Amino acid sequence: MCDPLHGAWQGFLSAPVSVEQFDEARGLLAKLVRNIHERPDEPKYRRVRPGNAVLSRSLFPQAVGVLHLIGFAHEQPSKEWLELRDEAVSTIPAWLEQLSHARLLHGVPSSLGQAARVMEGAVPQNMAFFSDYWSSLDIWRARSVCRRWRADCPGALLQWVLLDLPQLVRELNFDGWFRLSSSFTVSDPIAEFQAMLVGSPLTCYAGGAQRLKRPAILDIDVASLEAFRRLNPWEMLRVGRYGVKERPEGPSLDWWAKLHALVVTSELRGRQWEWSERSNVGHSLLYVRHIVYVLARGPTRVTVTMRAVWDSAF
Repeated sequence: MCDPLHGAWQGFLSAPVSVEQFDEARGLLAKLVRNIHERPDEPKYRRVRPGNAVLSRSLFPQAVGVLHLIGFAHEQPSKEWLELRDEAVSTIPAWLEQLSHARLLHGVPSSLGQAARVMEGAVPQNMAFFSDYWSSLDIWRARSVCRRWRADCPGALLQWVLLDLPQLVRELNFDGWFRLSSSFTVSDPIAEFQAMLVGSPLTCYAGGAQRLKRPAILDIDVASLEAFRRLNPWEMLRVGRYGVKERPEGPSLDWWAKLHALVVTSELRGRQWEWSERSNVGHSLLYVRHIVYVLARGPTRVTVTMRAVWDSAF
């Protein structure tokens, strides 16, 4: 039997597909192998055409690779059909057992397919955040893959950035004209900040000299594109009579795409606070937006905190 650590087999177990897609492909592979096991003397069960409607709809590229691992090879001179080699027939019972126990290691959430379709309908200016990732779809459009795979591919691409969650958490920290921090947590940072801000209403948290009013509070409990857009600090620049014409420098598009992937593929509980303070210098006002998201991915919880401050003097 093929070693489970074989690169192609591991590629199948870690393919960027949903659990449903994986189970469908695994079931079809098992059926093909079972037919050969039960009727080893019938040649028609030892020949498959990956381009037919059933196989192309159910077998993603890594699953087609498993056919080659089992022992299927291109006929000569035809490249359209695959035929099981004679020497591979003896391994069929072992492969039937191995496929029956195969499980997907990292499933792409089914909701990603829906998110991809929502994003495809987004207006062009909002798509700018994700241009580095969505241009990668050209690679897949050029391949002969099924329509379902093409529909779910945007979600699969985003899933890749989540494979190393500790590294992603470190990369998302940004300290510039606004501050965003991400860290693993076991506490309740939303309740903690609420107690500090509301429990001491005259305390300044943005460097001002005087708090002017209690904060406006908005609870955010759905991991969606709208929840991600709340993290756009440039909305603070719209405050005031004229706003700011030139944007300060911010993180890269790659950074925003990774943050988007983390937010929309997690279970979310969050809160947004907005308030104003009088500046220490002159009589300008400091407008503040503070957001805390607690993002759950299985048993792991990540806290994302964003604070943006705009001084009306500028």
